Amino acid sequence: MSLDFSPFENAIRQLEDAIDYSQSELARNDAKLAEILRSAVIQAFEFTHDLSFKMLRRYLESIDENPSQIEKLSFSNLIRAGNAQGLLSEELAVWLQFRDQRNITSHTYDGVKAQRVFEQVPMFLREAKFLSSQLHAQQDQG
Repeated sequence: MSLDFSPFENAIRQLEDAIDYSQSELARNDAKLAEILRSAVIQAFEFTHDLSFKMLRRYLESIDENPSQIEKLSFSNLIRAGNAQGLLSEELAVWLQFRDQRNITSHTYDGVKAQRVFEQVPMFLREAKFLSSQLHAQQDQG
């Protein structure tokens, strides 16, 4: 079964663009614009994080003999299964940090917390790109 990765790829591109704009000279010279762009990065991170988890689950379901077992996996066990398949470059502890950061930004807005999450988003972007490339490579092999 061939999965459509385009929504995930589009989300990654949007996140990458948001990060690039947030680091632009315009943002460095305009504090209000920088704050707006930080919010855009965080929103794109939230969306991309959610899609990464869903794409990982969908892919694992598509290759497993018993997809209903994958559907029942907890977040931690899904990440472990993704690592076992070589789909992720980071271990569970890092993915738990990503999830915690995603939860921080979606449940409360605090400027200090938002800045901490914002500073960690490039690390997540690298992992999302790795996941996307591995999903493509493994699907192409299958």
